[in-house]
Amino acid sequence: MTTLSLIITSVTLGGIAFQDFKERQVTGLLFLLAFIGLVILHYSNSNYIQLSLSMAINLGVVILLSVILYVYATMVLKKQLSESIGLGDLFMFGCMAVAFPTISFLTLFSFSIIFSFIVFKILEGSLKVKTVPLAGLQAVFLVLVLLSNAIFKFSNLYVL
Repeated sequence: MTTLSLIITSVTLGGIAFQDFKERQVTGLLFLLAFIGLVILHYSNSNYIQLSLSMAINLGVVILLSVILYVYATMVLKKQLSESIGLGDLFMFGCMAVAFPTISFLTLFSFSIIFSFIVFKILEGSLKVKTVPLAGLQAVFLVLVLLSNAIFKFSNLYVL
């Protein structure tokens, strides 16, 4: 079950990346499927109490981050939140929040932002649209982490 969930989730995350790079829009169904797949992977590597507690804390962090982004966008940038970050990006934050225990989530979320920034800077000249496909880049990062960890067994992402 875990291997099948990993494959389906990775393909779904690949679809998110493809759509975000190509159209800068992602079908909501892909986020829903990624959300479900990531919850299944998390649950299959932990228990209900750990899953529930981690999801609550992680989603709280995402909500806090969203509030901070909203305040920054409206007060400092003088823009609507939707002009600063896409709805799909926020959905991807939510997908990552349910994927791992809190310590792993905070670490991987931070590194996914850094990864996205570096890759965007490298690709910036070749992109037609000059906005960051954040959800797509985070999806690529997550696939790389999940698959490389499944193949090479670097660490158990679900221990903490």
